[in-house]
Amino acid sequence: MGGYGSGPYGAGLKTPKKTVEQYRSINIKQLKTIINSDIKELSFTISGVDKEQERILLIDWTNSNFGGKRPWFLCPWCTERRVKLYYKDQAFLCKNCHGLAYRRTQISGDCIAEIDWEIQKIQRRLEISNLEEYTAPLFKPKNMHQVTFFQLRMKLIDLKEKRAQEWINKAEKVLNII
Repeated sequence: MGGYGSGPYGAGLKTPKKTVEQYRSINIKQLKTIINSDIKELSFTISGVDKEQERILLIDWTNSNFGGKRPWFLCPWCTERRVKLYYKDQAFLCKNCHGLAYRRTQISGDCIAEIDWEIQKIQRRLEISNLEEYTAPLFKPKNMHQVTFFQLRMKLIDLKEKRAQEWINKAEKVLNII
């Protein structure tokens, strides 16, 4: 299969899709504890710079296998059940209707970008606010087990060393070409 930079996106023939990470989202799991199965729609107001906008999202309920009910958003465009809806162009729609992709699907083939993605995932779990900072944290986040913290911290240190080595390898290839 093609190497680094191959394909329509790497060759610059197509612009990559916008990613879900670039937009705000609403997740039904966040609302699960405050809504009950009688609620069929969720209405709320979005405050903007110039005006307030009233929004209504429909909620569907399905029976779960072990009793109880599970809530779902209904995408206003395709009416499919979704856990998350994304806010783009003044509308809450699902990932497919907005034409969004996951960032992870667009970075394959670039070792440094893949390592950076893994580093950022661990930094989010360790609640490191400055994602550009490449130092390992000294204190564990609240409610995280000590063993999990040390495992993540060690993996973060290993990934940062691996990233530095990949950068050196890439620089050597470039310098050998020149």
